[in-house]
Amino acid sequence: MKKLSGSEKQIAWAEDIRTLMVDVVNAEHDYQIARANERFAENPEKLAARIDRLEAIHDDRLENIGQIESAKWFIDNRGAVSLAKEIGIDELDPMFLCTEATRVSRVVEHGVTMQRIRA
Repeated sequence: MKKLSGSEKQIAWAEDIRTLMVDVVNAEHDYQIARANERFAENPEKLAARIDRLEAIHDDRLENIGQIESAKWFIDNRGAVSLAKEIGIDELDPMFLCTEATRVSRVVEHGVTMQRIRA
């Protein structure tokens, strides 16, 4: 993870948001791996291919989050993990967990702002 730039207060807040984004991506990854193991238990080749793809997606998401240096960016896009913050990752329904991870992916990888997602 790159060091964040901004005021001391912004950096502290942004670090919490970034940690939550990483936690959401990790939890969604764990859910998808478990789901793949169930779905492809009888087909080791498909399971291996699916896990390889999930690992690549996970690694890309974490890399992209880690490249952002602006504390302001995390603060401006904190809505991507609003459900996880409000309810807690462990209590989040898998469908909503996947939605949160998709939001994180969209704002990080594609530069989509939370304002555009809400529209």
